[in-house]
Amino acid sequence: MMGLVFILNIIADLQLEDLNKMNKLISLCMIVKNEEQVLNRCLDSVKSLVDEIIIVDTGSTDETKEIAQRYTNHVYDFKWINDFSAARNEALKHASGKWILILDADEYIQQGDYTELRKMLTNFSPPAPHGFVIRIFNITGNNNANIMESTGGRLFINNLGISYHGALHEQLRTTEGAALPYTPVDLTVYHTGYTDQTLEEKNKSQRNMGILLGMKEERKNDPYFHFVLANEYKNKGDLDEALSLYKKSMQRTDPDHSWYMHLLDRIIQITLQKKMFRETDHYIRLGLKKWPMHTDFHCLNGILLEQFGYLERAYKCFETCIELADLHEKKNQPYWLTQINYARLIPHQMMAKIAFTLNNNQQYVYHLTSILNMDKNNVSIFKTLLQVLLANETTKNIIPFIEKLYPLTHSHHTLLLLRSAVACGSQELTQYYWDKCISNQVDYSSIDELAVGLLLQFNSKITIGTPELPMPTDLLLCAALVNDDRSFLEYISIDERDHANELYQQILNSIQSEKQCQLLISVSSSALMISFLIRLYQNHYHVLFDHLVSTIDDASFINNLASDLISLGYSEVGITLLSILLDNNQIQAEGFKILGTYSCLLGNIEDGISLFRNSLEIEPAHDLLGFVATWGSEDAHRSFYNHYQSKFNQNELPNFLPLI
Repeated sequence: MMGLVFILNIIADLQLEDLNKMNKLISLCMIVKNEEQVLNRCLDSVKSLVDEIIIVDTGSTDETKEIAQRYTNHVYDFKWINDFSAARNEALKHASGKWILILDADEYIQQGDYTELRKMLTNFSPPAPHGFVIRIFNITGNNNANIMESTGGRLFINNLGISYHGALHEQLRTTEGAALPYTPVDLTVYHTGYTDQTLEEKNKSQRNMGILLGMKEERKNDPYFHFVLANEYKNKGDLDEALSLYKKSMQRTDPDHSWYMHLLDRIIQITLQKKMFRETDHYIRLGLKKWPMHTDFHCLNGILLEQFGYLERAYKCFETCIELADLHEKKNQPYWLTQINYARLIPHQMMAKIAFTLNNNQQYVYHLTSILNMDKNNVSIFKTLLQVLLANETTKNIIPFIEKLYPLTHSHHTLLLLRSAVACGSQELTQYYWDKCISNQVDYSSIDELAVGLLLQFNSKITIGTPELPMPTDLLLCAALVNDDRSFLEYISIDERDHANELYQQILNSIQSEKQCQLLISVSSSALMISFLIRLYQNHYHVLFDHLVSTIDDASFINNLASDLISLGYSEVGITLLSILLDNNQIQAEGFKILGTYSCLLGNIEDGISLFRNSLEIEPAHDLLGFVATWGSEDAHRSFYNHYQSKFNQNELPNFLPLI
């Protein structure tokens, strides 16, 4: 009798185990290796959605397995054989849920209420293999600067013969080798595996390239394979090979394939970079024809038009992007395909650039502010905005506006506003936020103390003690000369110290000499000298600035200095320097273009176009044609184009030229 009870208990336990398996709705399956930095984030984001976590480790040497074991008992070892499908299929073997969700450790899901998703998955029992496509936001570049959208079949039914195929960028297939039918589902995944930091730490491109090259012969007719391989060449900087492979992929890719939009985007990016603008235009047309109600190709079209100086037409393209984004957002509809930045951020950046060129300060401020509302960490944009405000508003009006953007309830905001005021050379605003830092006991650096002292021109000598940060060379050079104290140069990094000492001695000799002594700027010291002179000007040492510039008999250097001053908002002094160069027949192509734009803005159209012609003769620039179109007559535009087109390779010129 005891034997019978024992057997019945075993049967009951097995039935309970089967019931528990059936009750598991979603199994998360992952493969990992050395993911201790990100695994917690991934598993925390998904633990309320899934019922089971399966983790296959392919050889971690850090704390990855220990972290995984805090979340699940299902952690398995698998020897890495250079095949992602083999590893993923090992994870699938252990999954007991009705549905399988695939994530990588450098991904995490958007938090939300998944009751409806789980209800749908519970009620949906497809008789044949089936999967769901989810949205993936790929965060790329430095400081998570770019977001590119893609989709992926990451959620699929279990136990119907579905498995992975392909050593890299593996694809789900049925037992018969067919692709799965997919439907979209409301689930968003964020992927950080292609930020600059992660790529550097994990050397992903080199790993991927090795696997892909081993598959090249086997998949020589596969357009998706060529697209993926091209991506790796693009990541390593081999744009020629990447473009060749993208075009090879394009030959066999159907416009309805999921990667088609990304393929167009990559080709457009590379042809823009390589100045193959005729091809750029062709691929933009393909994108606009298929997706006229999405922002991506309108934005790229605007970038191309701006490249050729058609500022008003480009501006309208960027306006269209923002209008489409606003329209579809109200309807809760998608409005971008590959990069969310094509919808608003890049359009506002480009419209700000156009507004600056056209000297439209109202639009310039609006677009700079719009950029900051999307990305408050963009310090360079804030400094640019502050520079414009300081030129057009009183400090009293500026303070509440910028403190609305950066409330002083955060001490780092006080420091940001101080540093920005210093960078813009505003003594009044610098004094205000320096006092705020002192009264609120905000921690500032020795760089801050030195920079503030130079700008406010403290009577006492500035002492910096032992700096806790590397000190900017141009700042130390400025401090040494203004305070007549060479000891500041001791804090300059060793690799720049010789150049700085050489410049210091030359400048000192020029200042102390009774006769005007010419400054000879070497190529290796040119960038430092320009930074130093700009800092002098920003800090209101205008007499010393004027004296030193008058001693430099190097037209190329003065051309570069003038252009940099204008780009930083110091247009008056920059235009003055260019005008002197023009009078002495020493002006370069960029200077002619700047003065041509300046003349047109003042209403001197004929003079402006003449200056554009001079620029074209010295160094042809693509945007000159559009500049003539912006300000000149149709006849002037056609006349200019006749000479303009002879200066370029025909593949550099889009078919739409000239735009009348």
